[in-house]
Amino acid sequence: MDEAGIILRASQPPNARHKAIDEYAHALGFEDDPYLTAFGMKSVHLGIERAQGYVVVLYMKLGGTNWTLQQPVPLIQSAPTIIIGADVEALRVTSTSFRICVLAYYARTKCKPERVLYYRNGVSEGQQFDVLQAEMRALVKAFKMISEHYRPPVTFVVANKRHHLRAFPVESRDADHMGNAVPGTVIDAGVVDPHRFDFYLYGHGVIPLGTKVPCHYTVLHDENNLSADDITRLAYHLGYTVSRSSHSVAVVAPLQYARLARLFLKEGSAVEGDASDSANSPQFELAEVHGNVKNAMFYI
Repeated sequence: MDEAGIILRASQPPNARHKAIDEYAHALGFEDDPYLTAFGMKSVHLGIERAQGYVVVLYMKLGGTNWTLQQPVPLIQSAPTIIIGADVEALRVTSTSFRICVLAYYARTKCKPERVLYYRNGVSEGQQFDVLQAEMRALVKAFKMISEHYRPPVTFVVANKRHHLRAFPVESRDADHMGNAVPGTVIDAGVVDPHRFDFYLYGHGVIPLGTKVPCHYTVLHDENNLSADDITRLAYHLGYTVSRSSHSVAVVAPLQYARLARLFLKEGSAVEGDASDSANSPQFELAEVHGNVKNAMFYI
């Protein structure tokens, strides 16, 4: 009988060598092996809360499910639905990227999505129209690459936390202990654009200090004819499905995962350390991700 094993590296602090261990672990496909996985952590001040956090992430890397929603979400259960999140610094996402997402969905579910919900981050208000036009064309092209007559309806939503709106409940009973709005609070009148479908959502749980910043969602395009309640409820529920967090988060889970993937790739492609120690530090190239784990959440 095979024995289970974990490659565990502890760093204080992390450096290029430890980063390379993580990268080559992904290249070897350890996360797809039921008896072997690679996991990195920092060993500084490893208290019980941090240890629990590492276990949550490790379990997710092994393909486990940490949290499930107790209440059903009819919007995504009434028809095969794919929810795509994109957090990119470039202006547009390519049709190839969308095609990969749809094919991964088909490989997992054995059916093509009949509904597409697309969340996009990193778009300023002045870029929204250009991004919408370019990425809708890319989506349609991706559908045609899969099948000539395949064209599911798309709902395109932009999320933004870089704004200056701050709001507080009038009644203390409607606030948390810090005076902030409780999760699920929606602002959809008074401070929103009267000519567009947008709203502010307080999705994250209690924070220890400071003022909560709501996420501003703008529905740029909706071929699914979703109601305001459908959109707001889905965004709220998706805030509870981030596997590395034990509470709700500020933005929808697809965008959280997209951000983690972007930061992982950005960190791996950049040279770590500053110019003063680059001459004495070993340099490592980012290893290609193994096919066994390319659709797994190795980047969390």
